[in-house]
Amino acid sequence: MKKIIITLLFITISANIFAMCGDRGLWFFPENQEIKQNSWIMITAYSMSQEVVNKLNTKYPVYLQAGRHKVKLTIVSRQEGMFSQTQVILKPEKQLKKGKTYHLKIDNLKNGSEDDEFSDWAYEIEEINKKTWTVVNETDTEAPVWNKKPKFKETLCDHFGCGPALYAIFNCEIKDDSEVLIKTEFTNLKTNETTIYYLTADNKEIKIGHGMCSGAFSFGNEGENKKFSVKFALLDASGNELNKYTKPIKFNHPYKEPEF
Repeated sequence: MKKIIITLLFITISANIFAMCGDRGLWFFPENQEIKQNSWIMITAYSMSQEVVNKLNTKYPVYLQAGRHKVKLTIVSRQEGMFSQTQVILKPEKQLKKGKTYHLKIDNLKNGSEDDEFSDWAYEIEEINKKTWTVVNETDTEAPVWNKKPKFKETLCDHFGCGPALYAIFNCEIKDDSEVLIKTEFTNLKTNETTIYYLTADNKEIKIGHGMCSGAFSFGNEGENKKFSVKFALLDASGNELNKYTKPIKFNHPYKEPEF
């Protein structure tokens, strides 16, 4: 009886976690409400929302608007993650006006028929309509620098209903006047496959890997004796780069068998 209860509880928790994954997601950078006059924008999309960022400025024009002041956003780069995520970095074609509050706009997102799986953009429209930034009277022309270069800390493996969350954690400290993106080059040393993706530092930590449902980097088959390397460069929210990579850091596959 006890085993049955535990099994039912596990199934219930797994189902709830799966529901939490959803099939859409959008995240925006900079995360702060205030930005500089020369700030760039990054949009990260999960699962079905990737269709939007993959067709920006072809099917879906993207821009910032404050009243009648409309500023087109041009694509600087697009990065496809290894596990259901894609990001695009966008640059305003002209300097933003101080004191103005700009709304993010993406045209042609219309809710359509149930027969078209990519026509119902209700979630995306709602999230985009909520996104605004207010411009301060500043520009940032200084490149970010490392106060402390990344150093390996540990690997993490948390088991969930839909699969494990796997990460390699690195400590670091960065100095800059704007929010900073960490250009991360991840290499599978067995296959020599390399993926580049931009991350943020959370509480002075860089997390390399993926959660239960998505992420920038994937380690492949679990339990294999694989090794990886990673190196880092910096790009701030105003487009200033420290484009020299750090030395590669090697680490092992984070996967660990679950304990019962």
